[in-house]
Amino acid sequence: TTTIKLSAAPCDSAIFGAERFLREEGFTDVQITDAATGPAFAAGNSNIGFAFPQAFFNAVENGPKVVLLGGLHPGCVEIWAPQSVGSVKDLKGRSVTVTAKTLANLQYSFLAMVLRQAGMDPKDVNFVVQADADPLKLYLEGKSDAVFASAAGAAALKVNPANKGHIIYSQVMEEPWKSTDCCFVMTSEPWFRANPIAAKRAMRAIYRTADALPADRVDAVKIATDKGLFGGAAAAVNVREAANMVPLDWRSYDVEKAIRFYVPFLADSGLLKSSADDLLKSVDLKIYKELSTELKR
Repeated sequence: TTTIKLSAAPCDSAIFGAERFLREEGFTDVQITDAATGPAFAAGNSNIGFAFPQAFFNAVENGPKVVLLGGLHPGCVEIWAPQSVGSVKDLKGRSVTVTAKTLANLQYSFLAMVLRQAGMDPKDVNFVVQADADPLKLYLEGKSDAVFASAAGAAALKVNPANKGHIIYSQVMEEPWKSTDCCFVMTSEPWFRANPIAAKRAMRAIYRTADALPADRVDAVKIATDKGLFGGAAAAVNVREAANMVPLDWRSYDVEKAIRFYVPFLADSGLLKSSADDLLKSVDLKIYKELSTELKR
């Protein structure tokens, strides 16, 4: 197999910066998309990509069929709120607009997890569902009391002059979140079963990239944005900040522990039907474990 298709977000420099190592692994046709991994799998536009926990859980429950191969890094999510909202707990009784109250909708499902971890019930917050809403726009206009932001979106919000609010939750700063794997590497199950050796070669390239990248991933970002990914060169500053937000200490993250951390919050919020044990049936860490030994620090 000489063709590999990857999907990545702006924080996934170990994926979008992996082309040199992918070519060393024998891939001559390297394609990278910034489309969401699940839909990209379904469309045949990606073989391996990143996934938030919710994206992996949703794929297990609703398709397309996937296999989680290993961890990559903790997350880069921020929750912003007006100055009048001092903390996550102060969202009680406040109104927050979302486009859907589903597992796949990160605006809602991530905030539901954060609320649960803070000892609150999502029902304590008045979530207003408006399918055609722009939650960020409503937040900036003072019409919604919190907004989810991640990766380059979080970087852009931070410097937006219309943003008069502040961060009430930071996945980069707060324990146990910042020490918990959030962005998994998953693969299309049919492709993986047909190409197990290629999958290991691709994962080796991704993890070699993670080990090789400096703290400032500016070179990898330039390669990606020059290709038009993540908004292209015009967005390079925000993509660079997103790429630099997360450590890439992939060996230190425990995928099973992460899954067991997230599942109760989503299950208690009525968003997830599967148990952790059910979800772990779609996890295959053989390659991850082999590479943890094979690749020297």
